[in-house]
Amino acid sequence: MALGVYLGSLGISVMASYLALGDSVGTLRSGTGLRWTSIAGSALLMLNWLLVRTVAGEHRPAFKAIGLAMPASKWHLAFGVVSGCLFAAHFFFTGLLADLFAPAWRALPAILWEISVVAGLRSLSEELFFRGLVFNQLYRLRRGGFWAASAVATACNILPYIVLGWHSDPTFFTLTLFYVAALSMVNAFLYRMSHSIVPGVLNSVLFYSLTSFNLPGG
Repeated sequence: MALGVYLGSLGISVMASYLALGDSVGTLRSGTGLRWTSIAGSALLMLNWLLVRTVAGEHRPAFKAIGLAMPASKWHLAFGVVSGCLFAAHFFFTGLLADLFAPAWRALPAILWEISVVAGLRSLSEELFFRGLVFNQLYRLRRGGFWAASAVATACNILPYIVLGWHSDPTFFTLTLFYVAALSMVNAFLYRMSHSIVPGVLNSVLFYSLTSFNLPGG
């Protein structure tokens, strides 16, 4: 099921990323119809959490086995929050010092859309698949080492970004791969510590959401 959720969401993420980051962002600033469509779509994407919670409630042992449960300690959630904020701050300072981008306030519908894609779709599916399934299978069930298991999960995690972004600006492409890989390794550590994908989801959601506010939209 985790594989199905991830593969299904990958195709939607491609469309959503183009809408949020591509040429159509200019339309979001001026087109009222698309603006409200974007906001409505954002709300619908967040309903994925309600759907997952409903299904997880009916199959609690199976979902708990892949980390879809709240961690025992609230400190684990705090670690995810702090990590996401630190990654976002590091990204901004790196980008500004390297003159990779000039921050510019983006249209609110574009921001809402991208945050909902990250929170309601991409981060949930990535953590469910790469940490809950791949890392968990290698580290816990097959008794593999942490570094080997997290490295394999990270390599799998960055593969879609390589396929989808190889034609983009080389510097920004390299920076993207670095942060995706770093988030993946940290999320594997958070998963090992908490037995839950939730801290990793918080880490990813905060990083992608905070970095979406001021990046130019096209």
